[in-house]
Amino acid sequence: TDHQESDLRVVYCALVIIKVLKDSHKRYYKMYRLYYIMLEHEGGFGPSPNREAHGGYTYCAVASLKILDSLTKINQRSLYMYLIN
Repeated sequence: TDHQESDLRVVYCALVIIKVLKDSHKRYYKMYRLYYIMLEHEGGFGPSPNREAHGGYTYCAVASLKILDSLTKINQRSLYMYLIN
C-alpha cells in the first residue's frame, strides 16, 4: 500500500523550514488548510480524523495555522474550550 506522511509534526516542521528560508508558503496553503480542517476534533487536533485530540498535535496545528495566517479557518471557541479543559 501507499504510505504518505500525514503527521502534524511533520507539517509544522516543513512550514517552519519554509518560513526560515523565506520561501513563499502561500503555494502550500490549500494542501495544509484541507488537512487541518479534516483533523479538527473536540476543539483540538489529533493524529487522524475522529481520533482523540492531543496537546502536541494541537500545538503543531495551531502554530502551523499561525504561520499560514489561517487561524480564522478553525472554530476558535472550540479550541479555547479544549485548551482550558
